[in-house]
Formats: sequence, C-alpha cells, structure tokens
Amino acid sequence: MFLHSKREIWNRAISKTQTFVGAGEDDYSTPPDLRTIVLNRKKASEAKTRKQQLQDSLLGQLYSKMKGMRSSELRCQWCSSHNPQPRCMVIKLHGEGVVDLGGPYRAVLVGLVEELKSGVLDLLCPASTDEEDEIRLFRPGTTASLDKYLYFFGKLIGVMIRCNIKFPLDVPTEFWKLLVGDEIDGDWENVEDDIEEEEEEGKVMSCDGSREYNIRFLRQSDKKALRHVRLHESRREHRVVLAGMSTIVPLNEMRVFTWFEAREIVCGVPDVDIRTLKSCAQFEAPLNAESRVVSYLWRALERFSPKDRVKFLKFVFASSRLPNESMPFRIQLLKTERSADEFYPNAQTCFFTLKIPDYSSEDTCYERLRYAVNNCVSMDADVRLHDGELWGD
Repeated sequence: MFLHSKREIWNRAISKTQTFVGAGEDDYSTPPDLRTIVLNRKKASEAKTRKQQLQDSLLGQLYSKMKGMRSSELRCQWCSSHNPQPRCMVIKLHGEGVVDLGGPYRAVLVGLVEELKSGVLDLLCPASTDEEDEIRLFRPGTTASLDKYLYFFGKLIGVMIRCNIKFPLDVPTEFWKLLVGDEIDGDWENVEDDIEEEEEEGKVMSCDGSREYNIRFLRQSDKKALRHVRLHESRREHRVVLAGMSTIVPLNEMRVFTWFEAREIVCGVPDVDIRTLKSCAQFEAPLNAESRVVSYLWRALERFSPKDRVKFLKFVFASSRLPNESMPFRIQLLKTERSADEFYPNAQTCFFTLKIPDYSSEDTCYERLRYAVNNCVSMDADVRLHDGELWGD
C-alpha cells in the first residue's frame, strides 16, 4: 500500500474520533470549552529532588492540573483561520507575558519530552553508557507509583500526534514495532552488538549503566536467554505508555504503517532541512525570495551546525522538528531606526515567523542570528505583567 493511502486511512480515523468544541465569539477568541492550564516553567527548571519533580516538573504540573480532564477533551483539535496550530487546551505561562496562540502550547509539550530525556522522574534512562548515544529506554522495573505518569505521558503523546506536533522521542525500535504490531524477536541487531562487545569483556551492564554483572560463568544457552531479556526489558513500560496513547488516538489504524513510518508520523524528521524551509517560506513586503537579506538568511543557515539549526527552529517555532507543509514559515523585515547591523532578529513562535533586520552582509546576518538562537530562551512579551506575577511564587 502506498504511503499516501495509509495516511488517508489514518487521517480519516483521527477525524472520526475527534471531539469538537463550540466556536469562540469571533475568529480571534478561544472557545469557552477549552480549558486554560497555568504552568510555571521556572519552578520546573529548579526541581531537583524526586519530591520536587513530582510536583513541579512540567510533567508533574500537567498531571496535577489535567488529571480531572476526560480523554474526550484531549481529543479536541481546535484551531482558527489565523493560526493553524490545533490545540486541546490553552497554556498560560506564569511570569511570562505571552498569549498562547500555539507557541507556548508547542513549547511546553516538546519541553516536557526533553525534560524526561534529561532524567526527570527517572522514567527514561540511557540505552547505553555512550554519552553520545541519544537513545533512551523507558526504565525497566518502574514502580507502580510511577505507572500513572507513564500512562499520562502516553496520553500526552497521543495529544501531540493529534495536534501534529513532532517531537524527538528517541526510544528503541522495539517500542515502534510494538506500536504497529510488528515482530520483535527478530530485531536483535543493536542488542547483539552491545551484548557481544560486553561478553568479550565478561560483563554486562544494566540498561541504565548503574550496575555491572559478571557473566563469565554463564553457559551459551544462558547468554541467549540474557539477550532475550535485554530485548524485552522495557516491554511492560511500553504497554503502559501505549495504553495511555490508545485513549487519545486510534492505535489499531496505526498498524497500517511500518514501524519506521509510524516513528516519522510521531517524531517527524530530525534534520532541519533548508530546502523544506525554503519551500514553505512566505514573505511580507517589502521582502521577497530575491531580497538580499533573504539570501543572507539561507546562506547563514547553511553555515549553521545541525545543532544550531535545531536551535533556530526552536527560536522561530518552539519545536525541534519541522511542522507539516500546511504551516508556512513567514519572513518579515524588522524595521530599525538605526543601523540594522546593531539589532538582532526576533520571532513569533505562535505564527512560525522570523523578523529579520536588513543586514549589510552575510557574516553579520550569521553572527546576529546565531547569537539570537543560542541566547534567547524566553517567549514573546505579548502582555505586561503585574509585579505579583513577575516575582510571586
């Protein structure tokens, strides 16, 4: 079956299970049925102990404030003509003067995934001791008290799938194969490499690298059993996550895809492709595709490292993965009273918009843009805040 036919089946299933909400007063108003969730990202960044993380991490705050929401509410995909980002709730960021038109919504959900990858609540752990390895496992043997967070995380994955928010869930292929009902026992390639290397040294590390086991005394049949255990060690946790996902998206229809097609639907493509950005670019007068500063922009992005291109995407879109083709990348001229070279570009993440000064050279554009994407972590200041919200708990 062709991929576009599979996507049609999937999109019909998503539409059929969607929950609809009433319209707002006008095209710029939020429907009253959408809940507003207030989150404190400063508290989340400062949560260090397990107790603090249970309460103050992004996952902990969302769990506390969303646990009364029905799954049907989370199957909403409301959007408006002036902003195509589907949402099932409105995010208000405490202490940040930003109005949620999609940017804060994406930033929180994608930030939550990155938070878990960093080790918050120990739900995910490294798949190997190699610090360069980005793959994370759902930690085997998760306690029953944390199962509710795994289940809730599965629901949030379903929300992001419905709202077409791509995110870097770098987990082993076993998870994706379980998602689409593929055979898992034959997928030993990566596990074999790790185990064989460890067997030569007569030891095997636990999945999180915290323990080392002596296996010199094991028989060959025992070593095969060990491979099987390592391959399936997170199976229970995978099923808990998938159970949460199944309340939001129709997982049966996901089985029409191969495991790598399903992974791309959920995670998108990890590379920020300049050609894709160019193809969805829209320009506001006086800029056009032939403008001098536009050519500087593309050449500057081509000089960026892959990590800096991801930071650029977070800067303009509040996500590390490109959206689908239906959302244009808007490029506007930032008007300045003095020399444009003195100013930095800014962005509106809700609208996937970059405002760029009319730089005099490619090098200036490169330097100013790279500084901005590496140093700006705050959201747009859409509204002024009261002192109590700026400095209060």
